[in-house]
Amino acid sequence: MSSPLGFTDAVGQLKINTGAVAAKAYRGGFALDGSGRVFVTTVVSAGDVYVGGLRVSGAGALVVSDPAAPSQPYTYVKGLPTSKVDSSLIRTVDGVILATAPYVAGVRADDTNGVYMTIL
Repeated sequence: MSSPLGFTDAVGQLKINTGAVAAKAYRGGFALDGSGRVFVTTVVSAGDVYVGGLRVSGAGALVVSDPAAPSQPYTYVKGLPTSKVDSSLIRTVDGVILATAPYVAGVRADDTNGVYMTIL
């Protein structure tokens, strides 16, 4: 399955790669590996840029962070929760998806856990 951010699994989790960016392709400004997983990083840098309102490293990795009290209340970019502290996309990796979590921009997300992601 596919979303504007990258490919998703059968339950709507964004497929991610946490390794060093070695992009085989780009989709909407986000670096993808050879399997279509979007590269992500938790490192915030002065060289970051914004693609569609989301923070992206200079190499094309989507900048993400885990849910935490200092980043709340979240700000929203196209319905996706981002940190009010550093504008990183809020995410939960391989967590249990709440039954009430809607699809936002083709991926599952909610106000508590952010965007659901999986490392495959």
